[in-house]
Amino acid sequence: MYRFSVLSVATSEQLRILLQRIVSIPPSVASGKLAYLAVWALAVQRIERPQLVEESGPAVVEALVSAMRFGNEVGEAKVDALMKDVFGALGKVFKRLPRLSIITARAWFGPAFSQMLSDDPELVKLANGFFPSVVEQFIVLHDDHVNDIKALYNATIAETILLLQARKEHTNLLTAWGHLVAMLGSSVHKTQSLNVLLKIVEVGFNSGSTDIRSQSHQAWRRLILNFCHDGMQKDEVSQGPRSKGH
Repeated sequence: MYRFSVLSVATSEQLRILLQRIVSIPPSVASGKLAYLAVWALAVQRIERPQLVEESGPAVVEALVSAMRFGNEVGEAKVDALMKDVFGALGKVFKRLPRLSIITARAWFGPAFSQMLSDDPELVKLANGFFPSVVEQFIVLHDDHVNDIKALYNATIAETILLLQARKEHTNLLTAWGHLVAMLGSSVHKTQSLNVLLKIVEVGFNSGSTDIRSQSHQAWRRLILNFCHDGMQKDEVSQGPRSKGH
């Protein structure tokens, strides 16, 4: 699926069947290398047919989320390579069909967000590389998907806040916090969750680390821009606080 010479002669139906077979391979110890190859195939594929991407997109996302959950359970050294392909494949399909990132967010957000607060620096790096472009998609498409984003908030905010509180000492906390706030946009305004989120970031203002204090101010500015929701500020909102080493 990555060779243009093949893609140019394959029919949409042939590619659809191929995709169906790939996403049907369950990521498990039993499937072994085959599961890893399936994820790799989704990461390197170059299918540019909009209708096919739209039709197959949700199933592809579901398969990649399953692979991500499998990677978390296995915890082997080679999982970093699997996760790299998972994030690469998700980023690719969302780039080709941006609204898919919002429509399917309730499936992928939790597993992907948790990687930003992982104990594995490589997973943190992968997640940090994945989220900025997705956050930008959420901001740009927000007005057309208000209900989808509200649904994401309702489905995930409680668990996400618990994760942030549990990982309050993580060096990437404020980056994750900023991405969350930017993605949810107005859905988080005038809610009890906002007060809890503010308490999480306020801790950083009293940190003995200059870097953490700087990140806290950037995160706070990001929240202010979130409320402004000005078209000229969207690029700034999509940029999270920068932490050293990630």
